[in-house]
Amino acid sequence: EILNETSRQAAKTDPHFALVGGDIAYSTAKIGNDPEEMGRWLIFLSCWQQTMVRSDGCLIPLVVAIGNEEVKGRYDQPISQAAGFYSLFAFPGKQGYNVLDFGNYMSVVVLDSGHTHAVYGEQAFWLKQTLQQRTQVPHKFALYHVGAYPSGRSPDRPLSANIRKYWVPQFEKYHLSAAFEHHDHTYKRTHLLREGKKDPDGVLYL
Repeated sequence: EILNETSRQAAKTDPHFALVGGDIAYSTAKIGNDPEEMGRWLIFLSCWQQTMVRSDGCLIPLVVAIGNEEVKGRYDQPISQAAGFYSLFAFPGKQGYNVLDFGNYMSVVVLDSGHTHAVYGEQAFWLKQTLQQRTQVPHKFALYHVGAYPSGRSPDRPLSANIRKYWVPQFEKYHLSAAFEHHDHTYKRTHLLREGKKDPDGVLYL
């Protein structure tokens, strides 16, 4: 009922879509093949179908990124360890990280913060190319789980440090509008940041 009421309040704003950056259904990812895992996914999707409906009757689309609760082992795992997530939320083309373009007006870059793809290497190179190809897109957003600038954990944790090292410079160079970070169970809205400091030309982290 808490989920349902939260969703009903969100739906009242008639959003065109919703972004959810991981820890979606809190499936039992910490242990082995638990039959409850898919059950939790189905409960979540059922709640969404019933409550996340616009005033015109349309179901609100869901854009998701993977988080630690979707993966058995949480971090540095193969895609096979997140079978529930990938069977329900298959991407067109590359799995785990991709980009959703809204014409030439807006792009949402969906990233994997070290759960089934490393932050560095191939994904970091792809991110650079993807943003480089969208320099003329006025509104660019990133959606991922572990925060570059966490609000409830130490910023010195390796994943956060790697995101600041490999992703944040690209966010800044290509003028990302905002990054949605979902790991910490607190509300956060940063100043506009560049190189870790307040800057009117920086990036907003939510």
